[in-house]
Amino acid sequence: MSTDNAYIQADIVTAAGRTSLNEIITLQSTIIAYMDDFKLLMLMSLAVIPLVLLLRKPKAAPASTTVPSWNSQRNGLLR
Repeated sequence: MSTDNAYIQADIVTAAGRTSLNEIITLQSTIIAYMDDFKLLMLMSLAVIPLVLLLRKPKAAPASTTVPSWNSQRNGLLR
């Protein structure tokens, strides 16, 4: 009996059947779109990974330059 009910819902002649078919197609197209997005993200990540090899450590700042701390700036404003 349950297969008869499924057949009736899958009948595209009825409005309920067309609605069921529309929901199934929408669900499948959403899944395919997510798969395509993740595939694109994977390819972009794989393309960018070799750029890590081009990164270098920053040069050390000269010892003579000192950066004022937040406390010294605040004390200067309160005077």
